Amino acid sequence: MTSLLLTISQRRAIIGALLSHVVSWQSIPVRLAILRILSGSRDIAFFRGSLPLLLSAQSNEKNWIASLSDKQREEYVDLLFSGLDANSVHALVEGESKGWTFVKSLLSATDVLSAQLRNASLRQFSRGVFNALPHAMRAEYLQEMVSALDQITTDDAFALKATLAALPVDAAVLISVLSYMSRPLEGSAASQKKRQKQDEG
Repeated sequence: MTSLLLTISQRRAIIGALLSHVVSWQSIPVRLAILRILSGSRDIAFFRGSLPLLLSAQSNEKNWIASLSDKQREEYVDLLFSGLDANSVHALVEGESKGWTFVKSLLSATDVLSAQLRNASLRQFSRGVFNALPHAMRAEYLQEMVSALDQITTDDAFALKATLAALPVDAAVLISVLSYMSRPLEGSAASQKKRQKQDEG
């Protein structure tokens, strides 16, 4: 058992060291080379180490990423999200996770780069991430998806609907989402009845 724990610890230390170089060097050939090596690691350390790069893609590195060729940008984004799988869901679940806030924010983002990030995250969610989330987070994510449909372009909404239809949704999660969706309707109906009473009075 001790040697197994040592092996896991050593592997995560190596992943962390390699990703520290990715953060330090704003060179797409270097970043792609290291990310390709790490993409099959299936370790939570990969997604945790990739998260700062994902966050910077919407802030201080946004212009740099926009300057990449379409092929480079697509591969870079896909590789960053490849570390998000059922094995790394804990990185989203842990308290006040920046990763969870980030993936939710992508759903309603409207710029081109954010749309690419959203599509990459949706692929990972449909490949097992969604199913590995706790019930409350699955319901929350579906609610965010539904809310985002009115905020993004028609083409993006079509892709989002396709993912929504493909996600494995159990009865309890579906009931939570339907309850969430019915609130505005209930509020609207209540307001209408109140206005009618006021008119009659």
